[in-house]
Amino acid sequence: MLRAVPTSWLRWDYTLFDGEAAITTLEIDVAWETGTFSLGPKRYQVFFARTRGGAFVLQSDDVILARAIQLYAVELSFRVEAEHKHYIFEVSSVLQRKCVLREGDQILGAVYPAHAFTWKAIIDLPPQMALPVRVFLTWLAIILLKRAAGDTTAS
Repeated sequence: MLRAVPTSWLRWDYTLFDGEAAITTLEIDVAWETGTFSLGPKRYQVFFARTRGGAFVLQSDDVILARAIQLYAVELSFRVEAEHKHYIFEVSSVLQRKCVLREGDQILGAVYPAHAFTWKAIIDLPPQMALPVRVFLTWLAIILLKRAAGDTTAS
C-alpha cells in the first residue's frame, strides 16, 4: 500500500511513499489537469487528450500506457484501459473523498484520505498493477476529488 503526501499548502503536488521511502513526486497542474512524475530514469506525463477521444492519458516516450474515458451518465466515473484490462474508476463517496477501482462488480482497491481533515491519501490499489498506472489513478483521484470539492487549496 502506498501513501501520498502534499508537498505544499499552495500547490497540488504530492510525494508518493512506499513505507518510509519516497518513490516519486507527482507534479500536478490542476488548472490544466496535467501532471508529470518520474520513476527511476523514466519520465511520465498525464493529461487530457481531446485528440484521443477525450480521455485522460498516461504517456511515456510517446507511448500511451493507460487512458481513462469519462462515462457520460455519471460525471465522476471513468472507464480505465490499462495493461490490456478494463476497469471502472469512480468517486464512491464525495463526503468521504474516496475513489474505488472496480473490475466488473469486484472492488479491487481505492484511493482515500488518511483521515477526514487532510489531503494526505492512502493508495490501496492492486500491487500487481504496474506502478505508473497506480500513480496515474492517484493523479486521477486527486483531480476528481478536487472537482467534487470545488476546492482550490491542497492541504
